[in-house]
Amino acid sequence: MRGYINGSGDPVIGTTLIGSRGRIKVIALIDTGFSGAICIPVKLAIQLGLELISEVTVEYADGTRKDELVFSGKMVWDKDAKDVEIYLTRSEEILIGKELFNDGVLEINFKNNTVLFRRL
Repeated sequence: MRGYINGSGDPVIGTTLIGSRGRIKVIALIDTGFSGAICIPVKLAIQLGLELISEVTVEYADGTRKDELVFSGKMVWDKDAKDVEIYLTRSEEILIGKELFNDGVLEINFKNNTVLFRRL
């Protein structure tokens, strides 16, 4: 899978999210500090029709802890549809986390503005 370095200097990669109301192609910021699969804005979760499955306590980089809702959905990852737990955010950013990179190699080349993920 290929991504790129966006205009803000952040590594991003594309994916498709799948819910009961349809599919949406998105560009997500790679966040190696996020241990889950994906985090999306609330309005996108509503649009997709995701199913609420739990509430978990998460700890943010600044040490604060909050209870967050977790939803069930699917995403296309490296050409395969994959069941994932989807966290919600009040921000507009979509975040891709470390869970998706556990079975491969993630290369971020800032000099060449490229992002490459390959499964091992």
